[in-house]
Amino acid sequence: MNLLEWLNDNSGAVQAIAVVVLVVVTSLYWWAARQQAKASVKMAQEMRDQRLAEDQPYILLELLAQQWETNEIPLAEPKGRTIADLWPQTVKLQFTNVGRGPAKHVEVRLLHPKVVFWRSHKDRLLLGETWEEELSEASIVLPGETPLRLSDWLQREQAQLEYSGSPNMAAVVIYEDLHDRRWATYLELHYETDVSSAGPDDYEAVLSCWVSPGNQRIVRLLRPHDP
Repeated sequence: MNLLEWLNDNSGAVQAIAVVVLVVVTSLYWWAARQQAKASVKMAQEMRDQRLAEDQPYILLELLAQQWETNEIPLAEPKGRTIADLWPQTVKLQFTNVGRGPAKHVEVRLLHPKVVFWRSHKDRLLLGETWEEELSEASIVLPGETPLRLSDWLQREQAQLEYSGSPNMAAVVIYEDLHDRRWATYLELHYETDVSSAGPDDYEAVLSCWVSPGNQRIVRLLRPHDP
C-alpha cells in the first residue's frame, strides 16, 4: 500500500489530526501575539511613567517654630487635662521643591484630631524654590471643615498608601504636577514631654510638652481636586 492509498483509506483520521495541528498552531500564534501585546503595553506604560517622572515635583517640609498658649499641666491637678487637650496655636513651616519640575495649586494645612487650623495657598512652587508659612488655629470654622487625623485624611483623599501611623498631628502640603496629577507630602508631628519642678514641693511639678518632627513621605492622591 502506497502513501496515497493509506491517506485515502484514513482520510478521516488525517483530517482530524490536521484540525488538531491547526488549532495548536493557531493557539500558539494567539498566545505569542497576546504576550507581544502585553509587552508593548508595558513598555508604553514604562515610557509614559518615565516621561511623567522627568518633571515631577517633590516638596519637602521642615518644622521651623511653634507657639503655644500653654504647654504645661500641673501634675497635682486632679483629673485634669492631659497632653491630648493641648496643641500649639501657631506652627511655622518651610517648604522646598527639590523635585524635577514645578508644583502648582499648592495648599498647606495642619491636621489635628481636636482642632482646625487655617489653610494657606500658593499658585506655584518652582523648582528649587523655598516657601515659609505660619499656620494658626482657626478662630472661625468654615462649613465642611472638621478636625482630622492624618490616617482619616489619607483615606479620604484616596492616597496610594497603606498607613498605620498615629501621630498627634501632621503637616500636609498638597500640590499638582504639570500633568494635573495630585500629590501630597506629609510630616508627622509627635508630642514630646518633660517633667519639671518650680520648687521643692512635688505639687509644683508640671508636665510640659512640645511637638517634634517624625516621618515624612510623599504620596499620590487619587481623589479629584475640589473645584
